[in-house]
Amino acid sequence: MMTALYNGVSGIKTNSIGIDVTGNNIANANTVGFKNSQAEFKDLFYQRTAAMSQNPATSSLGLGTTMAATALDMRGGSFQGTDNAFDYAIGGDGYFAVQKGESTYYTRAGQFLLDVNRDMVNTSGFYLMGTTATLNEASYSAAALKKLGSQNTQALTLEPSSNLEFNQTINKITLPTNLYIPPEPTTSVKFRGNLTTKQEYIQQDIELNMMSAELSVSEDGKANLKGTLTDTPQLEKYTAGTLVNITFANEAGNMLKAQARIQDNGSYELNDFDVSTLADEGGGYESLQVSAITQGLVAKPSTAKFVAGLHGASGFENTLTINLKRELPNLPEGANWLMNASITDPDGNVLSQASGALSFNGFGALIGNTLGPLSNEGAPVNIDFGSLYNQDVPNSGFDGIVMSERASGIDSQQKDGHADG
Repeated sequence: MMTALYNGVSGIKTNSIGIDVTGNNIANANTVGFKNSQAEFKDLFYQRTAAMSQNPATSSLGLGTTMAATALDMRGGSFQGTDNAFDYAIGGDGYFAVQKGESTYYTRAGQFLLDVNRDMVNTSGFYLMGTTATLNEASYSAAALKKLGSQNTQALTLEPSSNLEFNQTINKITLPTNLYIPPEPTTSVKFRGNLTTKQEYIQQDIELNMMSAELSVSEDGKANLKGTLTDTPQLEKYTAGTLVNITFANEAGNMLKAQARIQDNGSYELNDFDVSTLADEGGGYESLQVSAITQGLVAKPSTAKFVAGLHGASGFENTLTINLKRELPNLPEGANWLMNASITDPDGNVLSQASGALSFNGFGALIGNTLGPLSNEGAPVNIDFGSLYNQDVPNSGFDGIVMSERASGIDSQQKDGHADG
């Protein structure tokens, strides 16, 4: 009976310690760098009541439980943004090394600040230890001098891609007052987006192409004219029954006007129209000129604009602007888009210009790019509109700018380079 009572008490006491551990975890839920602990328990040695070699299953008596250990959960916590430029967090394994006197400690708490000597310290005044890159002299960019309002053209810098090798020699981290990263100019821009296949039309008068029109005039001055709208490619759509206004003129400037109507197949015809008053001095009609005008739907050139910011060597951000206009008349399949590209500085001054065209096949895949070279403050810029279509290469022609029914626009853009810092 007493053993059973003591076993129950040991369970209550041990479970109380586990609750204390959980309470401590909850209390430190917002403590920077805190690691959750988990209580671990074990049973006590068993009391032997008989020779265990004879019947081990029934010859020992349990005496309860006790606390074994508290194990730290070393999984990374969630990151939180702060307003302090010197707050850090470790993603994955590792610790910050901090030093006080001759003793070095390790912590996951990344709250740091600068002391009067510009040494990085934590909130307890311990120095943050680490390996520091070699700093070199560099000149401020024009943009940096404008921001700083300083005539000092020298600064300390390091390569952004500097790789520091880990070793056992670590020192206090001291930050210079003028650490500076020079700008790297943009030399490559990649666009992903769409140019629309949808076409707008406007109604207007258009002069017909008369190169293949058949004109005959009899001896008594009766004119017969046959023509077709298919010889005028800019006339995209027509309506049967629409009037065609025809003008006959001779070398003397005399004119006669007639009308015909467009047939379903796009042809028009004028028969036995009297043009005898336009005969030349010899009574012939060799010098007779004919022209025709009708109303129809003419394609309105589709336009689009691509814009991207470029990092300049001066530290200022320049602007790349590409204006596109669909070439007319429309092709039977696919389309050509004429381009005018320019790079301007923040004041709008043109630094570089180029022109060219993007060509697409009937599937909307890119098949040609003739944009000329551009320069970003002297740095050549490669404008990548995607790969050209190749039937043997999957996704080629569709990984950049394509043509589809969607509205024209940029889905994404990528560029290299960076601003100064």
